[in-house]
Amino acid sequence: LSYDDVDFGYEIENIKDWDDVNLECKIDDDEIYIYEKLNVECDIKYLGNEKIDAKFCLFECENIVLEDKTIIKTFVPKRLGRQDIKAYVQNGDFVKVDILPITVLDRPHINYDINYDKEIQFNQEKRIELVFDDNVVDATTIDIFINNKKISTKEVTNLKNNKLIFTIRGSNFKEGENEMKFIFKFQDQNKKKYVQEDSIYIDLVNLNILQKILVFFIQLFS
Repeated sequence: LSYDDVDFGYEIENIKDWDDVNLECKIDDDEIYIYEKLNVECDIKYLGNEKIDAKFCLFECENIVLEDKTIIKTFVPKRLGRQDIKAYVQNGDFVKVDILPITVLDRPHINYDINYDKEIQFNQEKRIELVFDDNVVDATTIDIFINNKKISTKEVTNLKNNKLIFTIRGSNFKEGENEMKFIFKFQDQNKKKYVQEDSIYIDLVNLNILQKILVFFIQLFS
């Protein structure tokens, strides 16, 4: 029987709290990432003397003989957001329930907007502006490439409603369309490393003959 199909005893009409049973479950953390697993440890204490069969449900149901015992099962998150891990022991009209709230986090992603001009001339300098939203990531290293050639590395230590502004020169581009790539490197709270890549495209325009020659040799020897 799937855990999702179980009707919890405390939701059943006329159910009674089971005074002879204590149920206490615990987890090591109330926030985990979607890629993680988490052990749920439930301690059952039976205060009665009579041998009784019961049903224990945590993710799925199983039949047990009531006695003092510890049951450990693994929580594998299937969806994001706040949710409840629910466990109960039930026999007939009696039930004991424990509920553990937990929040499942998505893999982090850096959210930002980028402001830039899509064209630049050889002798021009123009600003690139990365405007960061309210990110869960605290800091990042950004490697910046033009046509697969690394031109700079930037450190941003606060990504919550912050911005990064830097200048580009037309002389670093080739004639026509150029790819500017941003490679973000960052970690989540578990120190798990991530790489996020994004690109924009900028055209170098209005070159005269001398500038065309300069661009050719700059690209050749850079």
